Amino acid sequence: MTSKQRLSLRDAAVPGTTGGVYTLIPAAIGFLSVIGVFIYSAVAQRAMPSGTDAILTACVTMLGVHTVRGTLADKANADNGLPVPLAEPPPVDPLPDQIPPPEP
Repeated sequence: MTSKQRLSLRDAAVPGTTGGVYTLIPAAIGFLSVIGVFIYSAVAQRAMPSGTDAILTACVTMLGVHTVRGTLADKANADNGLPVPLAEPPPVDPLPDQIPPPEP
């Protein structure tokens, strides 16, 4: 088994490709929740709840994990020569003056 075929512990512990949705979705929901609580607190002129700073720290950390994981996955794909999948371009019709005349 070559070194490229071996699954490292980091790859097994952090599944997913290009950052992983497992950190992006909870981080985005938590971050938007903190923004919502901030707006509510500003409108109601009340103090922010005591756990908001911990939630914000966790969300920013998860977004950082998503970014680092995506960067490492993109670098690994570039090192392995894996192409980025592109959609097939639509077929192009030739211009009328480029169509050969029909054969008799």
